Amino acid sequence: MRIAFTLVTIKPISFRSTPDLQNATENESMLVKCEADGDPDPNVYWFLNGTTSPEGPRYMVTAKGLYIRNVTLDDRGMYQCRAMQMSPTFADMATKTIQLKVFHKPKWKTPNQTNQELAYGYLSGVVNLTCEAIADPEPQFTWRRNNEVIAPEHHNATVINEPQRSILQLPVHNESAFGEYKCEANNSVGRVERIIILQQGIKPEPPKLVTVGDTKIHTADLHITGLPHEDGIIGYRIQFVIKLPGIQHTWDAPEYQDFMKDTSSGSTSSVFTVIDLLENTEYAVRVASRNAAGLSDFTEELHFRTKSSETNDVTSVYHHFFIYSYAFIMLYMIFLNH
Repeated sequence: MRIAFTLVTIKPISFRSTPDLQNATENESMLVKCEADGDPDPNVYWFLNGTTSPEGPRYMVTAKGLYIRNVTLDDRGMYQCRAMQMSPTFADMATKTIQLKVFHKPKWKTPNQTNQELAYGYLSGVVNLTCEAIADPEPQFTWRRNNEVIAPEHHNATVINEPQRSILQLPVHNESAFGEYKCEANNSVGRVERIIILQQGIKPEPPKLVTVGDTKIHTADLHITGLPHEDGIIGYRIQFVIKLPGIQHTWDAPEYQDFMKDTSSGSTSSVFTVIDLLENTEYAVRVASRNAAGLSDFTEELHFRTKSSETNDVTSVYHHFFIYSYAFIMLYMIFLNH
């Protein structure tokens, strides 16, 4: 007696030549590699960020991956290359996740930002000129004046470079500081530039009156009244420092929060809420006005204490431990310096 049977050999799905991280460049074409192997031959389906399937004339699925024409920033993200095997006796599925990064030249961080803008400063003051650009790889910034690179050690200026931002800090000693400054942002993909025209402005007056309003556990309200003729005031800077027992506080490195003034109401008085304060802590506070040219002198300092939480005794104990430990350390350092 003979028995006939069919031997079916199954080869599980595997992915080859498929890096987890792949890079593309904006406006160029790119093959997102994903080669799925198996027997029976798997069918491959693509998903972007776990939901949508890339569709349209720019996308084409090939045996080696997903071909994208004219890559845009919208194409970056997490791709799922999903392979499926189907037969009368067998079914299997496997997914390979691929992160696609898109390199692009710098773009100004503020939408619709022009390549030229005005800035203002006043004599004897300090002005900050700021450039912000997003890019991948990270942008490198260069500042120029009269087509010459501004070197801080030769131009009495300070350049503060941060991720995606550069600040040119200029002391305005005389009228020669006014004029055009060029900011360039560049990386391996490309570059952009813009002109900032620094014009002479007027130093603002400090607020007419500042009073402390309602205080809570982590916040304090300040009532700020400006002068009747302060048309150019656009906001205020509120500085604050902790007053520690037995230690004279300074304003060398205060915390601060900036607020924009509501110009639509027409009122010269506004209430601003300082946040993220420590519980049951005494603070000194002072305020400066801001216009397009910069900050005014600061007001005389005021004092207030935040409220204590009656429902969190443990937090209060740790808070007082921190305050008095800090005070002890400061007194010890003063003792050593003497």
